[in-house]
Amino acid sequence: MSALKTIAIVYHPNLPEAAKDMQAISTFLMENGVSEVVTGAVNDDGLQAEVGKRKLDMVIALGGDGTMLRAGHLCAINDLPLL
Repeated sequence: MSALKTIAIVYHPNLPEAAKDMQAISTFLMENGVSEVVTGAVNDDGLQAEVGKRKLDMVIALGGDGTMLRAGHLCAINDLPLL
């Protein structure tokens, strides 16, 4: 498997800690060789379109069970790994 180049991080829009963690993870990924990190709330239409275009190598979901389920629906139809 080749190195991951583009990763999306989705978070629950009503959890301030999730947004804070998203920033820290995004910074870490960029400092460690990821070319692009796409971020946004799990219910963001623009982010959903980005996932739909299959421009991503992986999606990271931050939030609770509902966030993971929503992210799973986005990833499943595009055969994308979800963390």
